[in-house]
Amino acid sequence: MSVAIPITKDSMEEALKKALSKEYNKPRRFKQSVEIIMSLSGIDLSKPDQRFTELVELPHSPHKDPPKICVFTEGSLIPEARSLGIDYITKDSLNSMAGKKKACRKTAQSYDFFIAEAPLMPVVGKVLGQFLGPKNKMPTPVPPASSISQIVERLRKSVRISVKSSLSVACKIGHEEMPIQQLLDNAEAVVSAVQRRLPHSAMIRFVGFKTTMGKIVKVFRGGKEA
Repeated sequence: MSVAIPITKDSMEEALKKALSKEYNKPRRFKQSVEIIMSLSGIDLSKPDQRFTELVELPHSPHKDPPKICVFTEGSLIPEARSLGIDYITKDSLNSMAGKKKACRKTAQSYDFFIAEAPLMPVVGKVLGQFLGPKNKMPTPVPPASSISQIVERLRKSVRISVKSSLSVACKIGHEEMPIQQLLDNAEAVVSAVQRRLPHSAMIRFVGFKTTMGKIVKVFRGGKEA
């Protein structure tokens, strides 16, 4: 019986280089993102313990522009939010959105990540839970008056991975002007995060790379490239 060869760092590097080549990535008038796509097998999505969502902090920020972050606060975090250049929503403003679906939907769509003072989490859940939950955007809770600078720094280097409704994972790992080594470091971090969450019977079938408008280059378990 043959044994499948794991997807190696070298094979991923070659696939990344190919995905960024002129053959697979025609020049565009904008800076394209670089994405990783993984196909999985051996997961039963009907079992809640085999589905997962996770924020993965990458070694290098993958974002062309800083992700949009918003803080829910009763007031103590406003000065730091301003100094960090991120938005904030006060408790009164949050309560004023209750029942206003258009405003709630706009808030959920306007930000990539949220932070909230822990005592406000029940209010956030009540007002925005149905809009943030499906997008896996529920806030990171913090104690009132605590510093959020390290959390903001971490979120600015993070991507969200999710396995809920399909046997695949896809996320951004950078942009086409980043050095190959940085893209590779980020790709390895995502692959490692997925592998840690897979049940014993599951495996990664292939890892693929593509730019926003480019063709995908896949590396299959066993070393075959396509």
